[in-house]
Amino acid sequence: MKLYRSIDSEVSNVSDERFDRIENLLTQLIGNVASMRSGMDDLRTEVAGQFQSLELKVSELKDTMIRVEHKVNVLERRQDKMGSRLDTMEAELELIQDEKQ
Repeated sequence: MKLYRSIDSEVSNVSDERFDRIENLLTQLIGNVASMRSGMDDLRTEVAGQFQSLELKVSELKDTMIRVEHKVNVLERRQDKMGSRLDTMEAELELIQDEKQ
């Protein structure tokens, strides 16, 4: 009987030590997971901020592109008018030269 109680006591001690060790490991694991979640939340916040910044830059670039396209259209119209004037002047010059001959 004494031997049985001694063995039972040792098994109980070992089991208690193992349970304590498991409890400590679980506590550490929970802490690590919480830390990782916090890090992921920080990363999500940073990425969201960068995304908003990029959206703003894209919007600004679109506005710039619209202004540039407008200016290109204005310049193309001016170029067409100048080309038309040049054609008219060349035709008049030919008439004048033909009259002189």
